[in-house]
Amino acid sequence: MKIQKEIIEFEKGKSFKLFAPSLKNCFFWHYHPEIELVYVEAVNGIRHVGKNISGFTDSDLLLIGSN
Repeated sequence: MKIQKEIIEFEKGKSFKLFAPSLKNCFFWHYHPEIELVYVEAVNGIRHVGKNISGFTDSDLLLIGSN
């Protein structure tokens, strides 16, 4: 799978963007210069961040630096 650069466009006067996907959405491997804060509400699985592969569970909070 090819890694894609994600372009995040902010609304005028806003310093962050809220994205609340459901499990039905298809996620793609991506990178961007923005910091990403991820909260996992009620599910578990495996996440791939850079060269790290680790598990996640419900109520997980992850801060990912720019990449």
